[in-house]
Amino acid sequence: TLDVRPRPTTSGNDAWLPARSVTLSADGIDAAASAKVGEPLTLTLHLKAQGLGFEQLPELALPKIDGADVYPDKTTTQNRDDGEWLYGERERKFAIVPNRTGLLSLPAISVDWWDTAHDRAETAAVPALNLNVVPAAAITAKPNSANAPNGINTANRETAVAATPVMPATTPPPAPSDENTQLRMWRLLSALALVLWLVTLAAWVASRQAQHRCTTTLRPPSASGGAALVTAQSAMRTACTRDDWPAAARALLTWSRAEHPDLRNLGELARLLDDPEQIAAIAELERACYGRGAAAGFNARLAAAFRKGPSYRRPAAAGTTRSALPALYPFQV
Repeated sequence: TLDVRPRPTTSGNDAWLPARSVTLSADGIDAAASAKVGEPLTLTLHLKAQGLGFEQLPELALPKIDGADVYPDKTTTQNRDDGEWLYGERERKFAIVPNRTGLLSLPAISVDWWDTAHDRAETAAVPALNLNVVPAAAITAKPNSANAPNGINTANRETAVAATPVMPATTPPPAPSDENTQLRMWRLLSALALVLWLVTLAAWVASRQAQHRCTTTLRPPSASGGAALVTAQSAMRTACTRDDWPAAARALLTWSRAEHPDLRNLGELARLLDDPEQIAAIAELERACYGRGAAAGFNARLAAAFRKGPSYRRPAAAGTTRSALPALYPFQV
């Protein structure tokens, strides 16, 4: 029987994030960063929670920034489990391209969450940041009368130019305008983004194929894998001797992952077993981990059940199913 408390009224109306800890960090841009018009700046946001999966964390986003265009990248997520806590993480990159000179203000970003250790509302935040944006390229100014050589004023310069015969010369090509430069830059950025997306897609497909091969092909354990297996067996016996049921569960999962690396918990392991004693031992181990302890003598029963290792169900061999039809050539040897 569990006593489920309601959500505190002081927690606000945003996403409900009860966790042991939540951190929000940003890197890639600081106050000393050099910002120029048209040159992208990369800001990386990282949200991490202890006690929540990444599926429960809000999507990372930037508001509209006055004086810049924002292009978000694909979000990277992962879950980690250290045997006691679940850690969910979200990471996302943003390309921020200033479109004018002057002061560029990056707003503060915050995530509200509930501290279950101290039972109070908390906020994980990244402070605001101000950047000075300078032009992309220096503009050469035309010389005036103040920059003329000593003793020659503007009128004299014009008279000299008028008196000098005009020599035929090749007209230099006009310099590209700022609009054409920006258009080429955007095309280059778009092509780069497309290439990165294709590379990411190819890496994802290769990862899925590799994972499928790992789950369908049985490979002999390596030397390092054998050492890890012996360590897990020893840790299991030691945990049973000390009545340390969480440690026994972790050691049993490590032991079993030598043959089934995708196992996540004891429930999945029990569904793969064929020995009724091992299945019953796992059920009692789960009650010992999440209940009020184990019955007397359970450590001996657990160690005895897995003395020879997990006993898995074997798939039926291909071609063993008998056909209901008679043989086509009953007299053929």
